[in-house]
Amino acid sequence: MLSIFGSVSKHFAKVGQLLITAVLIGTAFCQQAHAQILSFSSPIQLVDNDANQGSPTIIVFNSQLVMYYVNHSNNTIYVNFGLSGNPSSTGIVVNSAELTDVGAAVLNGKVLISWVAPDNNLTFALSTNGVNFGAGVVPLNSSLGLGNQGPDVAFVPAVTSDGATAYVATVGANHSVYMAYTTDGNSFNPLVGNGISVSLNTTISRPSLSMYNGAPWVGFTSNTPGSREAVVGNATGTNAMEVGGNISWGNSNRSGNFAGIDLLSYNGILYAFGQDTASSQNLKYIFSNGGSSWSGPYFPGNQMRWTPSLTVSSSNVVYLVYQDDANTNISYRHN
Repeated sequence: MLSIFGSVSKHFAKVGQLLITAVLIGTAFCQQAHAQILSFSSPIQLVDNDANQGSPTIIVFNSQLVMYYVNHSNNTIYVNFGLSGNPSSTGIVVNSAELTDVGAAVLNGKVLISWVAPDNNLTFALSTNGVNFGAGVVPLNSSLGLGNQGPDVAFVPAVTSDGATAYVATVGANHSVYMAYTTDGNSFNPLVGNGISVSLNTTISRPSLSMYNGAPWVGFTSNTPGSREAVVGNATGTNAMEVGGNISWGNSNRSGNFAGIDLLSYNGILYAFGQDTASSQNLKYIFSNGGSSWSGPYFPGNQMRWTPSLTVSSSNVVYLVYQDDANTNISYRHN
């Protein structure tokens, strides 16, 4: 009898240990998922006034937050250092026929920006101080990886950088996304291959780029099969694909060119932020640990228009900037 009771006791002890292990694993999983969820401060509205169909871009330059956008009144690129109340004009006028955006990244200690010029040329320029830019560079279509076709000038090229190399995502006339790179801001070369797209999906939005796990990752909004889904993937390959479980994005549009998503790499997690498709125009995001499987949507709690922009400050704080829902002012939040 004692041996029987001993065996039963050992059995229940093992069951208890398994239950405790399961609880601990479940708790760890919940804690990990919770750690990936981002909460933001209340919105702070800036004096900056964005173009009607424009989206701000925020980067970190010389350990300082720097935001670029196209001014509402004169279609000129402005810069705001430290999200202050004193924006400055760069004097660069852009084409405002479609989406009036500007791309920005830091390359070898200088700011590299991209825009669509009034003559419809995709143009890049460098600055040592973030305000005064040198002569604009217009790369050949083949240098941007477009092959023999021209660009879709509704979309400003996206740029990101690992510090020594800047990566460029350009939309072709066929609405596919092509990659290039530059180490000096003057000479550009195809990254994947000339005329080879990063995805079988086409885009209806401005692409986004972010460095993740040592490589550039690309994201955009696709209308295939007609539901405006997010497409994300490693930009050094050709298999960027729809992610996020049939979640639709991007309510704002002009001539069929919709709001895009913005990618953020933060603490080993890749995030995709964008505008909801409902009339609420709420900001939402999904996230992935590795880029293969994605979470469901989270709503940080603000309305917005067009495409948001995010960066991580030198103190590891996430900053989010966006055009307000009810006007063309720009607001920001941080976690």
